[in-house]
Amino acid sequence: MQEEFDEGVLMYGYFLESRLVGFLGIKMAGNVCKLNDIIILPEYRNNGYGTELLDFCRKKAVQSGKKKIILGMIDDNIRLRNWYISNGFVNTGYRKYEGAPYTVGDMECLLQQVTEVKQ
Repeated sequence: MQEEFDEGVLMYGYFLESRLVGFLGIKMAGNVCKLNDIIILPEYRNNGYGTELLDFCRKKAVQSGKKKIILGMIDDNIRLRNWYISNGFVNTGYRKYEGAPYTVGDMECLLQQVTEVKQ
């Protein structure tokens, strides 16, 4: 995490009372916001906390003048892929790494579309 922080990744915790239950890592570069991580502890999933972190990410990206949010995810995780699609993301390609047992799906969400829908 220290290396990511040193590279400019902005890190945010999601707390319920005093317990850290979620994490968001984003990096602003050029006209994009790179979504590195949205992590919710398993026992706290399906309560809307991930959506709240994603909305916070959108807000930060818009405030920084970014045009879109990009991410890479393990594409075999169909539930997660569908969650991103339901939140305005579209697939932009795939990457396969030698020796990795999974495919990375690249996705993006244009912020103009999001702000128009969210108004």
